[in-house]
Amino acid sequence: MVHTVPGRVRIRCVHGGERLRTAQTLVEGLAGVTYARSNPACRSLVVVFDASQLTTAAILAALLAMDPAQCREPQTLGHCACPARRIEEPSLRPHAVRFGVLTAAGLWMLGRKVLLSAAAPGLVSPVGAAVLFGVLPLLKSMAKDVRRGKVSLESFLGGAILAAAGAGEVSTALEVLWINTGSDLLTAHMARRSRRSIKAMLKETAHHTFVLRDGVEVETPTADLQPGDVLALHAGERIPADGVVISGEALVDSSSMTGRSELEACGVGASVYAGSVVRRGVIHVEARCVGEETYLARIFDKVEAGLSHRSDIEHMADTLARRTINIGFLVTVGTLVFTQSLWRAFTVLLVMACPCATSLAASSAINAAIAGGARERIIFKGGRPLERFAGVDTVCLDKTGTLTGALPHLAAIHTMNGLGEAEVLQLALSAEAHNHHPLAEAIKDHGAALGLTPQGHERCEYFLGQGVHAVVDGRDVLVGNYKLLQRFEVPFPQGDLRVSAMQADGLTVLFLASQGEVRGLFGVANPVRADAGAVVEYFRGSGVDVHLVTGDEALTAQALARDLRIPNVLVSALPEDKARLMVDLRGQGKRPAMVGDGVNDALAMVEAEVGVALGSHGNEAALEAADIALLGEDLEGVMKAHQLSRRTIRIIHENFWIATGSNILGGLAGALGVLGPVAAGLLHIGHTSAVLLNSARLMQKKVY
Repeated sequence: MVHTVPGRVRIRCVHGGERLRTAQTLVEGLAGVTYARSNPACRSLVVVFDASQLTTAAILAALLAMDPAQCREPQTLGHCACPARRIEEPSLRPHAVRFGVLTAAGLWMLGRKVLLSAAAPGLVSPVGAAVLFGVLPLLKSMAKDVRRGKVSLESFLGGAILAAAGAGEVSTALEVLWINTGSDLLTAHMARRSRRSIKAMLKETAHHTFVLRDGVEVETPTADLQPGDVLALHAGERIPADGVVISGEALVDSSSMTGRSELEACGVGASVYAGSVVRRGVIHVEARCVGEETYLARIFDKVEAGLSHRSDIEHMADTLARRTINIGFLVTVGTLVFTQSLWRAFTVLLVMACPCATSLAASSAINAAIAGGARERIIFKGGRPLERFAGVDTVCLDKTGTLTGALPHLAAIHTMNGLGEAEVLQLALSAEAHNHHPLAEAIKDHGAALGLTPQGHERCEYFLGQGVHAVVDGRDVLVGNYKLLQRFEVPFPQGDLRVSAMQADGLTVLFLASQGEVRGLFGVANPVRADAGAVVEYFRGSGVDVHLVTGDEALTAQALARDLRIPNVLVSALPEDKARLMVDLRGQGKRPAMVGDGVNDALAMVEAEVGVALGSHGNEAALEAADIALLGEDLEGVMKAHQLSRRTIRIIHENFWIATGSNILGGLAGALGVLGPVAAGLLHIGHTSAVLLNSARLMQKKVY
């Protein structure tokens, strides 16, 4: 068991593939399971369920009963996710070697022709040997295509080059190979540049750190760190692992992760993450996640995996490239038949049968956009979410933690039915002791400011979108919203003007009930983010419908919607209600995006066209559920991600025009004899370079 919160568990399985899919099917059939999702890359299974009907232990028992070899014995792995799956960085060496050999052969041939007026080289010559060496990868692809019964660009090119060499046009074959290999080299360079820009954004952790061993600081390679090690971190040192401060105080710079320029004061109990830097002070940190299980490594893995996931528009580019090959083949044959000129035919072949620019039109832009977004702490899980976010026509915004930014604070406390204010606050503080929802944090912060400490509780249950049920000092205690009162059949205080007054003021009202009666009311203020109005106005101006989706009651939600000019509001929404709204919107032909900040929005993110997690720094639930994760704390990041998505699609269409237009004009000029093979080669290099340079604009500092 990797991670669990009430109503959600993540399990790591020994096997992936079919066994993992079987496990998902089995879990989906359990009563109380809302949804299950498997991740073959991490061999993990995420299950969301109704905690009142099903327990984590029952889910694990069902999996173990299915196949004892399928899952490990239940064990807690802290808050770490699955080990990151590293995608190999594209190597330039094979392309560079081939390109170097072909370039040397071309210079040798050119030198002999200029200095010695030598005839064109034949197949049995250094140039012929270079051609045979350079064509080997294409011949391997041709052999694979023959076995599969299909024709690809590589096999077509390989056959054309062999035909040219066999017909005595070794120099033409060399030119075709040189251009193709140069394009491959440019493509590999672009992909590597994308990945390196991601690494530069994330920054590598230090190679060595100091670990406390028997009270002595011992310098230790970060690769040797283990969970439980106590790290001694001084000013200027980069934190090498995720962990919790157990002693000391320091100012920590986490700007590379969150985008916040101000330093964060970290004392005992504070969570710190790999990649952050200690600027002042000294802290001792107990490592929780190390190596490839750190949050930093998992973010890098998500971005790298995104670079390998092809979008619909990339598949469209591949289809267009295949059609260009077919048309190029027909035009080449037609040119040869009607003009009887092998020279003209190879010119057409060089232009139209090598649609490298068309193939790169989408993939180069997608890769550059993912890398450019990562620099802005916008994590796209592949090209498909990026493409789909550009096409959304509806944006659904959660309230708490999304439209409201800073931590909520307790603005009002009212008591009833005989309890005093201190006792009401003490009961709520004790019930919420282990709840990390922003509203719970507001109660705990207020209690801590008054010097109160939580009492122990014998039992604690969490209900997503409702609240918490605990047993404190032998008393049943509920802290939550109206739906929690309904669940436990606690009478609502009808006619209490304090409730409606707090809601009219925009406060979120929480009820404290004990022994079957409401005993207290809490009014929690949620400061609206400074950029919320601008973001809502941006989407409205872009023709996108905006919805407010919240678990708050009607008066509170409508007050916020009125201030932000949001016309559509869904109130008192449980997680499944939010998910149902996504299904309904899609059923109406709309393409909705769900923007939220945590596990309460996970179901809706899964059902939406695109799920966007805001401020997902250290938030595993958001990182797993969302298609786009924003590491920064600003709502403006949603707007930037949308602008980047739209700009990417626009650049892809520009690339299509560059590639297709130059192919058509070049092919026509070649067939008419206006363009020779050398000029065709330069045209090919030119339009491929133009596509790559146009896409590279998405990697600039300002990408939106």
